[in-house]
Amino acid sequence: MTFWSAAVRQRALADPRCRRPTPSPQGMYLPVLVDDGAALPALTDAPPDEVARATAVLRAGGVVVTDPRYLVDGTVAVTADRAYPGSGPPVSTTVAVPGYVLRNGLPVDRLVLSAPTATRLGLAAEHLGYAVQTDGTPSAAQQRRLAAELRSLIPVLVEVESGPPASDQRPLLLLLALGAGVITLGAAGTATGLAAAEGRRDLSTLAAVGASPGVRRVLSLCQAGVIAGLGSVLGIVAGLGSAVIILTSVNRQYAEGWPMETPYPVVVPWPTLGVLVVVPLVAMLGAGLFTRSRLAVERRLD
Repeated sequence: MTFWSAAVRQRALADPRCRRPTPSPQGMYLPVLVDDGAALPALTDAPPDEVARATAVLRAGGVVVTDPRYLVDGTVAVTADRAYPGSGPPVSTTVAVPGYVLRNGLPVDRLVLSAPTATRLGLAAEHLGYAVQTDGTPSAAQQRRLAAELRSLIPVLVEVESGPPASDQRPLLLLLALGAGVITLGAAGTATGLAAAEGRRDLSTLAAVGASPGVRRVLSLCQAGVIAGLGSVLGIVAGLGSAVIILTSVNRQYAEGWPMETPYPVVVPWPTLGVLVVVPLVAMLGAGLFTRSRLAVERRLD
């Protein structure tokens, strides 16, 4: 098994030849459309000047791509493979036609064929639907109204492209951190109260020998700091250690698939850890505020 160094991976990822294609609904294959350029604004969201040049290439019998690696000397080589069950190896047809690269717009790999190019490849175009560009996001009521008005003409399913789903997990991590902090505070308060009850005789002895009234408050504050601080440190070390072990094992498992399988980076969630670091301070503050300063003097009967 070969493990590449971080420097080698960085150099390779900077090379455009190693850039992984954007995943598409059809998997790793390039989505193919047949169009004369009318659907390009809605499908690509490219600037008008680029759409105009791409439309001119399509109407001249060329193709449009979104990755500059497919364009060589102004042409794009398009290959169509046909495989029939029980008829031997697949039959390939390759044509080289003028191409244009849409460099701006949506970051999605796409191949748009003109009708003459599809005919030369022996492909038959099938009408899939209509792409409509709107000024704003249609509401649910507008979508239902459109579907109802078109259903009498053709079976239709209205879909609205609203962009990739949000994948920010920081709010969830912060909520988990706050929950862990509340649990830690509760445990620290309980342990501090038990320690104070158990050390009541010692406090009485200190009061008898002339200790100041603030001694009890200071002792409770220190006990809460030690209990909450030790618990937070142990939790952080255990959590980060487990995460590093899991990520290391997963990266080693997929090391042979690099660069198609990029190793998972080890990222420390500093905001989450910041919440856990504040917990001991809050526990010490609570112990200092809610602990009575007066030392109780107990009488002992022999």
